[in-house]
Amino acid sequence: MLKLATILDNPGEPPAATRYRDPARLVELGYNALALYETTALSGLIGPGDAPAGELRQWVAQQYDHARQGLEAARAAGLKTFIAYDALVLPAELLRAHPQKFTCRRRGDTLCPASEPLLARCVEGLAALLDHLGQLDGVILRFGDNDVSRLPHLRGNDLYTPRCEDCAPISPAKRIAALLERFHNLVVHQRGLTLIARAWNVRPGGLHDLPALATELAPLLPGDEQDE
Repeated sequence: MLKLATILDNPGEPPAATRYRDPARLVELGYNALALYETTALSGLIGPGDAPAGELRQWVAQQYDHARQGLEAARAAGLKTFIAYDALVLPAELLRAHPQKFTCRRRGDTLCPASEPLLARCVEGLAALLDHLGQLDGVILRFGDNDVSRLPHLRGNDLYTPRCEDCAPISPAKRIAALLERFHNLVVHQRGLTLIARAWNVRPGGLHDLPALATELAPLLPGDEQDE
């Protein structure tokens, strides 16, 4: 059984000082894998150059280094390694340069789940992050909410809220399935890793509180039915 350990630090706040960051301690407690949550701050980026120049870009570059070090320490302790990744998320600079390419009609601040360029760019960002970090066992994809409001270099939103002429006709189940199909292809088929879809939502109307949505989504999920 996979037992994932993770610590959720609030973006923009100092990391909590805790002994549970020690991979050896996690092994003692019976965990066999580490999920690095901090990589959500790197969602949608191709690299540090996607962040504005100056202190913010330096901070982003430090997050790449921090992630690599944390993953290396976990592997050295015998833990499997996973990273967390958010969608829908893009670099703020990219969105400012091409708002009509990625957003809902007449809503330039809302990423549109009907935008093929948006979905492709989100997957491209994860591919780049996997390349930066090297050896991994899997990815935890969060698609119902994200923390980008606390991260000035990113812009994003959940899959459920956007409604324009393009995305309104797409049901929540089909929105989720379209996103998961693309990430499943990258993570499972191309990279041979494990993909965990984290069905998170803080507002009513998502997989956490709508059993009918889960029932509708189940036959649309990518992969084999026997896939653990």
